[in-house]
Amino acid sequence: MPNIAVLIPMKTPSRAKSRLSGLFSVSQRGALVKNMLRRVLLAARGSSAQSVTVVGGGVNVRRIASKYFAEWTASLGNDLNADLMDSIKARESEGFSTIYLPGDLPFVQPIDIDTVIDASRQGTRLVLVPSSSDGGTSCMLIPSRYGFTTLLGHDSFNRHLKAARDMELESTVITPLGVSMDLDTEEDLIRCEELEPGFRARLAAPIIEMGESDA
Repeated sequence: MPNIAVLIPMKTPSRAKSRLSGLFSVSQRGALVKNMLRRVLLAARGSSAQSVTVVGGGVNVRRIASKYFAEWTASLGNDLNADLMDSIKARESEGFSTIYLPGDLPFVQPIDIDTVIDASRQGTRLVLVPSSSDGGTSCMLIPSRYGFTTLLGHDSFNRHLKAARDMELESTVITPLGVSMDLDTEEDLIRCEELEPGFRARLAAPIIEMGESDA
């Protein structure tokens, strides 16, 4: 079994999901972000990955990570790729292959993450999961010592594929629902509600832990 570290980059909850600002208040968006992170952490901790780290997001995200027995590391929060690459390099220096896993995958399950790990052939093959809606990359396993740089942002899935070809890296593409469906837009929210009736009301409701504010 390869040594796998899951990395979950996060924004400060109150500043995230701005494309949903017409549907949710700032506090509701913050609650949505934190509740999705809880689901992602449960899935990551239940998978066969040996390490789970949340990258950035502030003090409340740090408290949530601790509650779910995940590590947390601070980030500058200015550049997602730079923050993520810092964490990837740190884990690679410890012998880990890494999984980029967004914190906004509302239906991810441990088996989805294990499917990504299995597709990597013992952590030796790059695995890419395209977003189901926007051309992005919803999950990615990067083998250690590949020297692969993340290119998250517009059309990142195709750019990651091209980068892998240019580097002549062996790669595979898979599409398990739990790691291909993220939540960024009103259309995504409608689909979530179809898959899980009552989703919007449940995940936009605050679950305040001890010492946690609504930010």
